[in-house]
Amino acid sequence: MTEEQNSSSSVTKHPALKKKIHIIQKESALTAIYASGNLTAAQKKVFNAFLYLGKDLVQSEIFAPEDGFSVPVSMLKNLIGDQSNNYTYLKKTVESLQDFTVESNVLGKDKKKWDRFSLVAGATIENGVLRFSFPHQIIDALKNPKMYVTLDLDEINRIDRKYAISLYEILEDYKKLPSLPKWSIDEFRKALDIPDSSYKTYRDLHRRVVTPAVEEINEKFGMGLEYVLYSNLLAIPSSDLTSEAENGVMTNRMRMPRITHIQFRLVKEKMEERLNYKAFVESMRKQYMPNPDDGYFPSIYNFDGQVFKVDTTGRLYIQNISIDGTIEIEELTPEKSDYYWKLLWKKSLEEKGEDFE
Repeated sequence: MTEEQNSSSSVTKHPALKKKIHIIQKESALTAIYASGNLTAAQKKVFNAFLYLGKDLVQSEIFAPEDGFSVPVSMLKNLIGDQSNNYTYLKKTVESLQDFTVESNVLGKDKKKWDRFSLVAGATIENGVLRFSFPHQIIDALKNPKMYVTLDLDEINRIDRKYAISLYEILEDYKKLPSLPKWSIDEFRKALDIPDSSYKTYRDLHRRVVTPAVEEINEKFGMGLEYVLYSNLLAIPSSDLTSEAENGVMTNRMRMPRITHIQFRLVKEKMEERLNYKAFVESMRKQYMPNPDDGYFPSIYNFDGQVFKVDTTGRLYIQNISIDGTIEIEELTPEKSDYYWKLLWKKSLEEKGEDFE
């Protein structure tokens, strides 16, 4: 038995240990936070994992804020998609969160006043156990969420760039509105936690932040994300601005006007396609949910000995059956899971005679 296994056995079993579909309801005010531009992608993912771990216990009758939270560090690694053995880096990332004082609700979506507060009140990893605590502002938000966005941690774990994580969470928060707000460049910078000292011109902001974030989100989630730039609230025709693929430097056919605002928009057809895909996944999970008590383990599909099933938590896995009848279980990463769900979705559409792109 490893040190981690031995120490974690003394930790009270957390409700989230039984879950593999990692969904959080994150307060809207916490999707757009400003920490002077110092939060890394890893820190953002760890903070989301803390919110996930804290929610069930905070809403239980036995929770005492002074006790904080204790879970096996292996659980945190699972939540943030960390498959490395770099224990030192993970410990440093966790403990660094207590150094941040943040300004939340920077886009003003929540009309309630939010003060500056510490991101976490304390956080450490010792002997294979993660222990952390929240300030009262976050405890209150977890107990009584008023305005929140539903996020899938497995999807966020697929994002590499820290600004893309922030933009993705904000878009998810605003996507149900008839149209996304028009933000000033200053608001946009603050919401994505971009430090004042970085990317001072829009050319740099476009090249280093906007374009890479939009490209990553579209590539990984097919959201059809676009944006319009404004100069003093007048839209700038896209023909006035070009990008040189050779060096990635933004140029202009005319003198480029001063960019004052940016407005994102989601292509309706792409968003409908994404919603249909997610609805398909949810329906498959419900339809093929196993019942171990009755010995019921239904198969979704069989591709030449690769049998696709979901476990009791709704997570897709593959049962590989060899010629001699040997069965091996293949657990899937979020990326592979998404890939195979889309194959199954495509097969379903083909059987219905519908198009798939």
